[in-house]
Amino acid sequence: MKPFAIAFILLLAGVSLLLVLLKVTSPDIDGTVTATVQNHVLTQSLDGNRHYMVVKLADGSTTRLVTNQNSLCPIGSQVELNVTSSLGKTNTYQLGQCLPR
Repeated sequence: MKPFAIAFILLLAGVSLLLVLLKVTSPDIDGTVTATVQNHVLTQSLDGNRHYMVVKLADGSTTRLVTNQNSLCPIGSQVELNVTSSLGKTNTYQLGQCLPR
């Protein structure tokens, strides 16, 4: 085989491997769950304030969500969370919306 053909085959194999890895590792939204807001946490750092919401999930576990000051839901209210899964079977939660009482 000519060196040009070998280089082209290697390039094609590398690009296709990259596309497969991107497809496998890209997180997709698996669904939504509802949770109850337990409390708010404000952390001050050198680059500003960070706002967190601690929510209690239906299974009794709690998790902390990064939010901004404008999207903080009242304590005791229900929130809708978007759930994404990764290869390690770890769920990641992101605030969807505050649900009306």
